[in-house]
Amino acid sequence: MEVIGIFGTKEDILCSVQWHDPDSGIPSGEAPDALSQITDDWNDPVFLRSFFKQYEKDYNTLSRPEPLKKAPISARKEGNKLLQQLDDLAKNHNTKGLENLFNPLADDDKDEDPSRIKAYGGEYKSYMRIYAVKHKNVFYITGGAIKLTQKMQGRPHTETELYKMNVMREFLEGDVELLEYYFEPKQ
Repeated sequence: MEVIGIFGTKEDILCSVQWHDPDSGIPSGEAPDALSQITDDWNDPVFLRSFFKQYEKDYNTLSRPEPLKKAPISARKEGNKLLQQLDDLAKNHNTKGLENLFNPLADDDKDEDPSRIKAYGGEYKSYMRIYAVKHKNVFYITGGAIKLTQKMQGRPHTETELYKMNVMREFLEGDVELLEYYFEPKQ
């Protein structure tokens, strides 16, 4: 795992986590960071069609007016709006704007530092999510998801995002044993 400043300055208020999966075959340091991965996924029509096909039952439980075949197009537009808003706020070092964009993941995150947070698209009942951990006025993007269910538990893609936020929060709290377990190369 590596933390990357989005704009490469000391004043970065937005950073992105670069997760490394030793089983992926991608050398450490060459995997895309979380924000780049979200951007790639949300702009990939094949990924989006595949996602909505895989989670069609979840999608059909939503009170969305459009047919499933239009969902990838809407998701792409909504995701890009959210990513652009995030980019604009970060470029302008608008900490207050980022604080307004992100909300606590759960009630117990409201007064925590580091805290798990989420941002979602501006459309009514948006399912596009960016997940992060906020610590000392820096926002660390851990990942993103298309969230079609009420809870994060029960779906592998959202459970993974919850796990990554928890790992990052513990990393920022300085849990040395956790760091050695998760981030040291396995022999």
